[in-house]
Amino acid sequence: MMQPQSFNNSLRSFTSWVRNNCKLANASPRRIVFILILAFILLYYMLPYFYNSTFSPKYYSFKSQACSASYKEKYAKQIDEHDVVVSDIPALGQAQSVDDQHFPFVGNGMIGSAVLYEPESSSSLYLYYKPPKDPKTKLIKLAANVLIQPVPMSSDNLARQDAFTMNFRQGIVQRLTCFPYDRFGRKRIFSSHQVIAHRSRPNVLLQRLRVKLEQTSAGLISDQVLLHLQYDTLGRNSPFLGAPHPAGRSDYKLYTYTLAVGEGEYIAVVIATTNVPETISVEEKENVVNCVTVLMKSGVYQVKKDADAQTSAVVKETVEYMDDLLLTTVDDLFHEHSEAWADILHTGLTITTSTEEDEEAPGIPDPTLVNATMYYILSSMDSKLHDKGIDLNERRDLMKRLKTPNFCYTGVATFHSTSKLWRKVTSAADVMSLTNMWALTLRYKGCANLLDEGAEGMLQAIVLSFGGLQFTHKDLQLHTDPDILHNEIAFHNVMYQDSTVDIAINTHHGDSVSISVAVRNASSEPLYACEAGCTSDAHIIRVGKIAHQLPVYVTKPPSPILYLSYDRNHLVELHQTLHLSGMMRYEEHWEIKRQNKGLPWIFWIGIASLILLFHVFLIRLLIKEYYSSTPSLPGAKTSKGYLGIRGR
Repeated sequence: MMQPQSFNNSLRSFTSWVRNNCKLANASPRRIVFILILAFILLYYMLPYFYNSTFSPKYYSFKSQACSASYKEKYAKQIDEHDVVVSDIPALGQAQSVDDQHFPFVGNGMIGSAVLYEPESSSSLYLYYKPPKDPKTKLIKLAANVLIQPVPMSSDNLARQDAFTMNFRQGIVQRLTCFPYDRFGRKRIFSSHQVIAHRSRPNVLLQRLRVKLEQTSAGLISDQVLLHLQYDTLGRNSPFLGAPHPAGRSDYKLYTYTLAVGEGEYIAVVIATTNVPETISVEEKENVVNCVTVLMKSGVYQVKKDADAQTSAVVKETVEYMDDLLLTTVDDLFHEHSEAWADILHTGLTITTSTEEDEEAPGIPDPTLVNATMYYILSSMDSKLHDKGIDLNERRDLMKRLKTPNFCYTGVATFHSTSKLWRKVTSAADVMSLTNMWALTLRYKGCANLLDEGAEGMLQAIVLSFGGLQFTHKDLQLHTDPDILHNEIAFHNVMYQDSTVDIAINTHHGDSVSISVAVRNASSEPLYACEAGCTSDAHIIRVGKIAHQLPVYVTKPPSPILYLSYDRNHLVELHQTLHLSGMMRYEEHWEIKRQNKGLPWIFWIGIASLILLFHVFLIRLLIKEYYSSTPSLPGAKTSKGYLGIRGR
């Protein structure tokens, strides 16, 4: 071991050499040592970067690349069409943009799940329950977390990146997580976690986790990392009790619980969920983990003991359902779900908002907000038409009722209600509140028949209500506010008896607006249309597969701007029942509205006259003061008085 005296001598010799050879003759030993330590620290941190930039030009750091970057590029077209959102989750201590706030939720009217990894989200599973005497549906939070959450065995969690995607067209939420693997940002663990509440199998929640090790260069030596999967807290931190499998199967677990869904209302709940490994190895090759969860419940009982007695029967039903379900591959289950979601979206909206601002005109909700709202509502409605347990005859009856919507929609168009009906959702409670608000509004506006048919009927009612489309005994009317017609709005595949109709409000150069009407699936009976007022027989057209352009008129008193009917005589006689006192083209109406913006010109002439009179009076007063022999200020002494006092 080096003695202190010899170390001091060595240090003096080294500092003397540095002072003589580095032109630091006047520098003190302490200053030299400080400079050397600083140089050593700089070399320690700069040499790896210098080496990478010199000998490995292909390297780049993941630190400058967001975890969601590749998905934003992948879904660029769908994002532009407002069908997909990719939302970055802020790191600890960072604020999230209001425009970027979306709630990652999946549901099918039977079960729901919030795809959250945060510690405060102790529950990921929800159960929909509709009380027999209450029109509002409840979303009951179960003390059950079945989400797979990847947790690295050793990683800097402060540098992790989180994001999620929501696909409104396919009903899929995907959680993205990136864990740094080295301090230079050259390696990271990438996790993609897809979650769906199956659309045609309402008791099923599916998860698919894909993990891989990403590196900045293919030339790096392949590595292997262990990843811990935090999963299934049912047996540890919940009131659910484990139950043995009747046949002794071990590839999935069973849990039971008697749930109070209301005052004096109890149901037996059974959850079956497949096993997930506690740890998996992560390599450059993608590793996939699937998980299938089934939830079954009994009927409602007023006494808890009666519900407890049903547990064994529900367990048996769950086992039979799960055993049959596992015969289908997870790929096929995802495919079934996507097809069912696409079929539910048989009708829809396309919105292109105008860049021209008008403070007096009603606002149009953002297209992404419209799609997100419809997604949350449909996720909270069952799909009777796509339920695999419904037979063919019942399915035909459902389709027949969807084509006869009675008098939906009889209220004011819902596009203007941006604060209540079109709003941001930040929690599961917001999802249910929004759904109940829409259901109550549409039910009171003549759409109860459609709402009773589930998600398909709810979507049709929302589309009808957006622009004020209304069915009557003889026709379909478009009764919308003319002041929103400078925005382009298209209604796709609106069911009208045995036909589906496309209606679009189109804007052209010079502020001109027209309505296009076309039939996608025409029935054997011809369909006719006319513009506002149906002023003459010559203006009535037969609607075909090629879109017809109709002019837009604004009437006084206000009336629908479009009529569709299978009865041509009804449209011929309609004009006599409207009793209109005035009618003009939309372009004239819009020009008058522009000219009338602000205060009238007489007001401004009056203001200018007052200003002119004030200045004339002021100039006259100044001239009078200038030529006056006596000052007008009270108490002022004259020059004559001052001299008189001075002469005494």
